[in-house]
Amino acid sequence: MSKTISTLSFKSLLGAFALAATSLSGHALAAEANTKCPMMTDEDVEAEKVVEFKGNEILMCCGKCEKAWNAASDTAKAYWVKAGIEEGVLPQLKGKEKELGVDGIKLQEQKFSAISHKTIVTPESPTVEYNGKKYFVFNAKEQEKWAKDPEGAYKKAVDAGVIK
Repeated sequence: MSKTISTLSFKSLLGAFALAATSLSGHALAAEANTKCPMMTDEDVEAEKVVEFKGNEILMCCGKCEKAWNAASDTAKAYWVKAGIEEGVLPQLKGKEKELGVDGIKLQEQKFSAISHKTIVTPESPTVEYNGKKYFVFNAKEQEKWAKDPEGAYKKAVDAGVIK
């Protein structure tokens, strides 16, 4: 019986240490920080590219994403957070949806850019048209790329499963 109590006490002690470590300085443990960008979800993050959302640090992959985040509306940022949690790229925010005010956000059918395929788009993202339908892209450069070969871009996006 004392062996069971010792094991339980040890597990409780480990849990307490983990909880204390997580709450130090209000930051998530390094193991919980995102390793993939919440915008360009297939890109690894850079430690010095940090943005904030309601007091939570989020790592980005590059200066372009960092600038896009900082220039975006609060609505777009909340959308990226919700999508990033759902896509599994923001583990440090999982379970905080209600606290962050993103629990009521409904994600649109097209999650990713019709050009870059792994970049999350928001309802505020630019759009392109093909055969009378609108599709989302990440930025103006992607609109230009689409315009150069709409048929090819459409086919690639369909093949990637981004649009139907």
